[in-house]
Amino acid sequence: MLRGLLALIVFGGAGLLLLVQIPERTGTKDSIVSAPEPPKGFCERPKPHYTVVPGQAAIKPWPVEKVLAEAVAIEKQWTEFGAGPRIHPKAVRGERASEIVRQLQELHGHPRCEDAEKLLPIMRTIDRVAWAEENAVREAKRVADDAPGRKAYADNIERKWLKDGRDATVTASGDRNTTLTFKYILVNRPFVYKLQTETDFAQTAKERGFKKIVLTDGFRDTWTIDLTK
Repeated sequence: MLRGLLALIVFGGAGLLLLVQIPERTGTKDSIVSAPEPPKGFCERPKPHYTVVPGQAAIKPWPVEKVLAEAVAIEKQWTEFGAGPRIHPKAVRGERASEIVRQLQELHGHPRCEDAEKLLPIMRTIDRVAWAEENAVREAKRVADDAPGRKAYADNIERKWLKDGRDATVTASGDRNTTLTFKYILVNRPFVYKLQTETDFAQTAKERGFKKIVLTDGFRDTWTIDLTK
């Protein structure tokens, strides 16, 4: 018994006959790869297990109506005021957003799970943005308060220049050492231009918390770069 079909091919006037065996399709219906199923929603997946962060208290589930009402209220607050302390005094705070996300996740398997599932994406976004904003505020405060770090930064630059044989004086002064003064006899217009356009000197100083750079030749020419803009 043939395992496939025989095809008869005739070539022109020569009358050449060629028998070609067409391979039989193998495999069963079950072996055919089907399209992947669409990802299941939060309520359809098995209930996830969440790890409690060290120092974080175990969650105490709220009444379902309170959870959903709080989530709706935070979404409205987000729409009106944003998230994070620098945006608005009434902006959503990360701690509150995180608690609501945890409470919504606890509704897995509850008859109101689908309501929680609708709110989870926006709440996770608010949670992420709120914490990022608050972390940025804390980092900005840390940098602003680091007057000793700015003095050490200026001293380090001066040492590097002296090591390279260039007699420059670099100091940090003013309120919380936020003014960086660079005195070097060869400071001129090309020097200032190259410093601003071809190096990251000004950007690095800004990241260190400096608000102003003063470049001077020590005699008559002085340039000031405002880092607050």
